[in-house]
Amino acid sequence: QTPLFGVSLSSLMARQREMLAEAAAQEQQHEVPLFLERILQHLRATALDEEGLFRVSGSTERVVELRHRLESGAAIDFDQEDPHALAAVVKMFLRELPELLVPPELNGSIISSLRTSGSTGVVLGDQAEAEEVLAAVRMCLDDLPPDNTALLKCLALFLRDVVAHAAVNKMDQNNLFIVFI
Repeated sequence: QTPLFGVSLSSLMARQREMLAEAAAQEQQHEVPLFLERILQHLRATALDEEGLFRVSGSTERVVELRHRLESGAAIDFDQEDPHALAAVVKMFLRELPELLVPPELNGSIISSLRTSGSTGVVLGDQAEAEEVLAAVRMCLDDLPPDNTALLKCLALFLRDVVAHAAVNKMDQNNLFIVFI
C-alpha cells in the first residue's frame, strides 16, 4: 500500500516519476498525481452537469473505500462511481496535503496584488486592469514549487470548466470559492 493522501506533493510526484520511469511509461509526462488526473478527466467527461459537484457530499463510506482502493493500487471503474464521491476524494487529497498548495506568504502577496491594483476593474470587465492583476498574480505564482504550480493549473482549468456549466450544476465561482477556501 502506497500512501497518496497526507503526503507532501513533492514526495508524491517524485515517487510517481520514479515509478513511471521504471515502467518505461515516460512517453506521456504526468505533471500531477496520476490518480487525481484520472479522476478530474472522468469528472470533466461525465459530471460537469452534476448539480452541486464538490458541494454535495459523497457517501463517507464510499469515499474512504475509494481512498483505500487508490492507495492499494486496485483498479477503479470510475463509470461505476458516484461523481460526488469522486469529487470528495479530490477535496480530501487537497485537504490532507501536509503543506498548503499556495503557502500563506504567497496568499498574502496575491491578495495584496489584487488590493493594490484596485480590482474593481476586474469585476466590472476592464480588460487592461484585468491583465494587470493577472500579471501580478502570475508573478506571485512563479515562486511556487513546480509541482504546486502544475497542480494549481490543473485544478484551475478543471474548475473553469465546472463554472462554465454553472447554469446546470449550480456551481458558480462563488460556490466553488466557498467549497475550496
